[in-house]
Amino acid sequence: MKVLYASDGGRPAIDALALFQLLAAPDKADVTAVTVVGAGTADVEDVTSSTDADVLDSAVKSLQEAGFAAEKRVLQGQPGRAILNEIDVGGYELVVVGAGNRSRLGRRLMGSVSTKLLHASPVSVMIVRRLLDVGSEMSVLVGADGSEHADRALEQLIALFDPSSCRVHVLAVAEHLMPQLSFPIPRAGYAT
Repeated sequence: MKVLYASDGGRPAIDALALFQLLAAPDKADVTAVTVVGAGTADVEDVTSSTDADVLDSAVKSLQEAGFAAEKRVLQGQPGRAILNEIDVGGYELVVVGAGNRSRLGRRLMGSVSTKLLHASPVSVMIVRRLLDVGSEMSVLVGADGSEHADRALEQLIALFDPSSCRVHVLAVAEHLMPQLSFPIPRAGYAT
């Protein structure tokens, strides 16, 4: 499976990579780690800060040490648009990102990259806010509503994850149709 890991170097992005590595089987994923630099840059390689390079180098090294095939790329432009374009061009099947670092006001004014990806991505998106210390057994909750998208998410989970890495819980919610009650209920209607 082709996986795109997008990082800004923040704690949620680092946790997203750590969770992905805990759950995924290394022989089932080829990962491309990306970061995004500002638009209007003449030569991406010349302007990539040492921090950007360190973020990608660290991610690729971590992935390779865990047994994943991994490479890195620097994207240019507005982060959400640049990542969406890379998804289309690269033929990825899954995007892994952190939930973001900004304040509530920052998300309202500028939007969140992870939110943009969640709503606009043509492929599945794994968003991680933080990695909890859960002990030896991890649990994954998959929502199933019978839709094509829910079925595809479950298929991807089966295709990518290492079965020994977690316990999978499938939750299906069905609408329960009850007769509409009129309130107040007459006193005679109460059980005694």
